[in-house]
Amino acid sequence: MDDIVLDKEALEKMGLYSKIIHLIEYDMHSELKMPKDITIEEARQISQRNKLSRRFRNDLVYLLKYKLFASQHLQSSWIVEDKYLDKAKVELGELIKKMKERGFHDADRRIKIIRVVTTPEDNQHYNDKKAEFLMSFLNEANGYCEKAESEGEVKKGSLWRVTKAIEIIEILKEEVREHKLYRIIGEEITKLKERAEKTKTLLNSEGEGDED
Repeated sequence: MDDIVLDKEALEKMGLYSKIIHLIEYDMHSELKMPKDITIEEARQISQRNKLSRRFRNDLVYLLKYKLFASQHLQSSWIVEDKYLDKAKVELGELIKKMKERGFHDADRRIKIIRVVTTPEDNQHYNDKKAEFLMSFLNEANGYCEKAESEGEVKKGSLWRVTKAIEIIEILKEEVREHKLYRIIGEEITKLKERAEKTKTLLNSEGEGDED
């Protein structure tokens, strides 16, 4: 994907926003239904294929969320910031390669980075989605803390997710500095940091626990 130089003045004359938004969109393979009257070997192959399908889907969501710092726009569409675009091309390329090696030969047609040029109104919609995603991410991290508090212990994997969520949200909230939720996100991340520190003591007192 080559870089595009935008003519800001020309775009504004057409009523368009002068910044390209990059979306990572995907249509991952669905799990196959197990037909009746098949051999044990055929059933094994379908089961293995479905297991791989689930794994690659989970790998992609993990990649988008925790490595590329992308914001979920729709169920299968994530906004990636320009500064992570080069990394996204590399990471997605590696995932597509792995998928092809395991028999998902059309993976490159199912995972794509697309460019979107929007109107100012549409751009606000994308910012709304970013802010909503950050609030959802905060709620998810708080859920790990709440579970740990109720159980009196925390798993190492859960604590890692909370810590990583704090790191990512603090970075991405600057992308919605002008949004009405910016102040609330800032306040909630401060509360989450304090809660995370308390949650860490549950790991220290109970041992490292099991990985998620």
